[in-house]
Amino acid sequence: MSNTTLVVDDEAVVRRFIMAVLRSGGFQAMEAENGVQALELLRQLCGAVEFVVSDIKMPVMDGIALACSVTAEFPAIPIILVSGYADVERAKHPGLNFEFVQKPFLPDTLLGVVKRVMMPKRKLLLQLCVESSEPRK
Repeated sequence: MSNTTLVVDDEAVVRRFIMAVLRSGGFQAMEAENGVQALELLRQLCGAVEFVVSDIKMPVMDGIALACSVTAEFPAIPIILVSGYADVERAKHPGLNFEFVQKPFLPDTLLGVVKRVMMPKRKLLLQLCVESSEPRK
């Protein structure tokens, strides 16, 4: 696993805070200031990130539109949406799977959600490792 994540927020101070939290958790964090930039970066990287953390309310392309696009193009990438507003209901779309974190949040809150979204990926990787180490019949 690359341990690389993408942080998307139009406010630089918030973006830097989230990136610092993720770095403290052992992740490399890249950044984008809106959904369009984030989607372009994901395409350049061929989706090679562990997860995306995105604000919901942003100009150009908001976090919900970004989450829908990421889910369509890169369905294996988990999405964590954050907002200072009660946007979780607005973010509910059929086929859109995401975690939600209400701003303001403590670093441990975000890292706990990160652990939760990473668990299925880590279980799959462990299973693949075990299967590849088993003797072939």
